[in-house]
Amino acid sequence: TKDYLKRADNTLESIGGINLGDSYDNVIAKLGEPLKENQSGEYANLTYNGLSVHLKHGITFQLEAEEGYIGKTPDGVYVGMRWKDISAKYPELEFNGDLDFWFIPGIEGLGFDIASPRRRMRILLISVTCLRFTK
Repeated sequence: TKDYLKRADNTLESIGGINLGDSYDNVIAKLGEPLKENQSGEYANLTYNGLSVHLKHGITFQLEAEEGYIGKTPDGVYVGMRWKDISAKYPELEFNGDLDFWFIPGIEGLGFDIASPRRRMRILLISVTCLRFTK
C-alpha cells in the first residue's frame, strides 16, 4: 500500500512514517519490500514510489521525499512547491555548492533539491538527514 505518500506527519525526523534511526527491519515492516534495493558495503538504499530510505549499518540516517510524495514539512514545504513560495517563506534560504543542495540556516538536517524544469523553479526533493546515525 502507498499510504505513506499521503502522510502529512513529516517532521524534521521522519517522512512518510519512517523515522531517522529506524532499523532496516522496521522500514520493511512499515513500507513493505522496496521497488529497488542497492547495497554497497555498510550502506543500503531502499527506493519506494516517492520515498527513498538510506541506511548505514542497518539504521536509517537519511530520508528523501521525491515526486509522488504529498506530505509536507511542519512549516508546509512540499515536493513541487514553487521557488517564489519557498523563498517568500524562507528568505534566508542558502545554497551549499559543496553539497549541491539548498538549506534553511538554523534548521539542521533539512535540505532541498530545487531545479528549474521548464523555467519554473520547483522543489524536486526534500531531504532529512541526521549524521548521528552514520557513526
